[in-house]
Amino acid sequence: MTGEALHGIFEFWDYQKQDDDALSEMILQQLTLFNVGKSEDRHHWIPAVMAMVKSTIETPLDNDHIILSQMPAFQRLPEMEFLLSGCTQLSEITTLIAKPEYNLPSEFVFACKQLDNKQIEGYLTGFIDLVFEDKNGRFHVLDWKSNHLGMHHSDYHKQAMTGAMAHSHYYLQAILYLVALHRHLKNTLQNYDANTQLGDAWYLFIRGINGEKQQGIYHFTPPVALICAIDNALSPVHSPLTMENNL
Repeated sequence: MTGEALHGIFEFWDYQKQDDDALSEMILQQLTLFNVGKSEDRHHWIPAVMAMVKSTIETPLDNDHIILSQMPAFQRLPEMEFLLSGCTQLSEITTLIAKPEYNLPSEFVFACKQLDNKQIEGYLTGFIDLVFEDKNGRFHVLDWKSNHLGMHHSDYHKQAMTGAMAHSHYYLQAILYLVALHRHLKNTLQNYDANTQLGDAWYLFIRGINGEKQQGIYHFTPPVALICAIDNALSPVHSPLTMENNL
């Protein structure tokens, strides 16, 4: 099925809601909206998609038991739009990512060195699939991924997900999301402290999540120092950041 349909389900579904009929209706609506399969066959997709959605929102993300289905609506914001000002060379960002002191996975360092150098000037815009606040007051970014890494849940192990993160440069996407969130929090929270309030990036490979600990769940923890360094590199004189939504 298309990633757009899955994104639509996760954007509009109330994770705390226990109503299989309503979820079935939403799944069918999204499958129809994005023209997934033949119309007469779509109802056959519903049980499998419903199981996928439930596994994703009910599986603990980490040992602190971050569970999306137990997270109230006021602690999460789907599809946060950002407008990130920046002015630098891409090579300056990749040089920071490659610094040994930040200890990023070697796959990410290698991948970033393959990028063509470009001038970044103006604005980067996009949508963060989900921003959420955990019970300790840390704010995280989360992205849904429908990548096909294999036929079995066991194919979605950490090494395979790391490879996918590197190949598609999702690590860079995650870093830019955290920079955007960092700027937003600086502008909106009194006494904001990035060391205690800026969280991590979570990439959920939906096809691989089956309720087992960390299966299909990629937890990326770039150091706060790296996020701040890239923030400074993008905008030596900090420019305002526009957000369409507010936490």
